[in-house]
Amino acid sequence: MAGLPDESTARKAIAPSGPADEYGLSEPVESARLVPPAPSRHLTGLRADPLEAAPCPGPTRFPFFVGVFDFPFQPRTVAAWLLMSLGMTVSLLGVVWCIWLVEIGLMVAARCFAMPVFLVGLLSFSYAAACCLEVIEVTAAGYDEVIDWPSGLWRDWLWTLVPAVYMLALAMAVGSIAARLLFLPALVGIGLGAHLLFPVFLVSSIESGSPTTLVSWTALRGFVSVWWGWGFFYVETGVLLALWGVATIAVFPLQPFVAVLVATPMLGAVALIYSRLVGRLLWCYAQAAERERDA
Repeated sequence: MAGLPDESTARKAIAPSGPADEYGLSEPVESARLVPPAPSRHLTGLRADPLEAAPCPGPTRFPFFVGVFDFPFQPRTVAAWLLMSLGMTVSLLGVVWCIWLVEIGLMVAARCFAMPVFLVGLLSFSYAAACCLEVIEVTAAGYDEVIDWPSGLWRDWLWTLVPAVYMLALAMAVGSIAARLLFLPALVGIGLGAHLLFPVFLVSSIESGSPTTLVSWTALRGFVSVWWGWGFFYVETGVLLALWGVATIAVFPLQPFVAVLVATPMLGAVALIYSRLVGRLLWCYAQAAERERDA
């Protein structure tokens, strides 16, 4: 309309340029960009940095085969695998060394070594647990590579290990009780309990966001919606753990120190593959839930 100032002229009149604003007004500030929250850490307070990884190339058709068995040896994973294996190897060699000292009668020397060995083992297995949790969360989110490996936060590593040990011990206890009721060997019941129940406890705790929730309705419903995923998971993890266990049991009575040197790197690789499969299982849960929402 004629005679009315345009928008820029009106803005200058309201907010004059200069270091001081005598009217107490200024130009509207550009609204801040909302940043979505970083992924939460369910079992521990690990780093919550945004994930900077490439999406998974194609797990839609073969989620339990593509990028699974070669995962520990991928360029971005091999360093974490070597560090995990080194720490666990040193700690388990210390355990075997202490046992050997007890067998030859050097009880005092064994007691002197016991505390350092325990601390090294606690730190090593805590770091391994933190790495495994990182793999699970990143894989469940649909990413193929892990960029943000745990580093420096050893207290958080410890609080990652505690729930995992608790769930594993409970699964083994339930398996032992079931074996006694069914008149099966105790070792068979302990192995089956750990193999069958521990992943259920783990998936339930991650789905619910609480390490105290050992069985959740979402996890149980997955036995129907992603039954094929659980089937692949149990078969693949069962074969891996059986191969590792047979190789370790065969070598350990003959050469305990050599068995530790050989079996511990294998254990690190099996743990990373196991975590990868758990993450893919959770990824399948998310895909099934999305399909239900679309339907």
